Amino acid sequence: MGNEEPERPDWTLGPADAAKLSLCPFSAVEGEAIIRQGDVGSTFFLITAGTVGIRRQVGGSIHELGTLGPGSIVGELAVLRRAPRNATVVALEPVVGFTGDLGAMERLVGHDAAFPERLATVAASRLAEAAEPVEVTLRDGSRVSVRPLLRKDRQRAAEAMSHYSEESRYERFHSAAEASSELLDLLCDVDYANHFVWVAFEGPEESYVGSARFVRLHSDPSVAEMAVGVADEYHGMGMGNILVGALVVAALEMGITHFSAEVLTDNRPMRAILDRLGAEWIEEGFGEASASVLLAAPVALLGASEIRRFRQLVATIVSPTAVFAA
Repeated sequence: MGNEEPERPDWTLGPADAAKLSLCPFSAVEGEAIIRQGDVGSTFFLITAGTVGIRRQVGGSIHELGTLGPGSIVGELAVLRRAPRNATVVALEPVVGFTGDLGAMERLVGHDAAFPERLATVAASRLAEAAEPVEVTLRDGSRVSVRPLLRKDRQRAAEAMSHYSEESRYERFHSAAEASSELLDLLCDVDYANHFVWVAFEGPEESYVGSARFVRLHSDPSVAEMAVGVADEYHGMGMGNILVGALVVAALEMGITHFSAEVLTDNRPMRAILDRLGAEWIEEGFGEASASVLLAAPVALLGASEIRRFRQLVATIVSPTAVFAA
């Protein structure tokens, strides 16, 4: 939840609908804490007017995570996870809205069929931001960290792709042209269920050195298209194996059983990775080939410890809304 990250879902409700859902009005004056880090969380808040700031204490330091305004929801994670609050929410000006408990949240499901998916996207985005990256070792002994892409990462993604060679851009996008602003928006518009992205980075500045994504097909939700990009200086170091393996782990956790991929016929490293997963190929002509992969635990690409750590990270992001699965 960075300063520049917008909340896409609009949670605004009128008083009549709120009353039907057993949501109660609330208000807060400037400077008042609506939620305190560490408190037991049994209620969530829908903001209809005003702005709040999100702060998290780590050790002796206070980190400002961002601001949210009308149409936003806060406090939902503690309700879903039945866990202590992981941040403090403070009114930056007079704030009004509605508050409710888990029962009210369940009634919202009946009121708005899109509510679970919208809530899952917001919850997953916030959990992804708080998730601890997985550290992995490359063939030369160097270490990089891998975590889910965040919406606030757009600028880092743009900088990383600007350093790709023409050959790398062609292998990734089948075009040597630099990524447009529209393409960057599309690549960073993740929801962690239908569009999931891992990014690998190094150093405290989190310089991107690779990424892998899948996009679930609308026509068949058990199938997802996948793609991988690795910075030129990291070619041949096993980065592709790690990212594709992590992508398989995430896909399996989300009910995806098959990957499809369009690969240049002379992109031997990518073809070799998919061959390790048992890919079936169709040569399309014009220098391209299509792969279909039946997914299973990626033991050919990752060690058991790496698979376990990636699985644990993904589970922390996708599990909170399981309460609505029934």
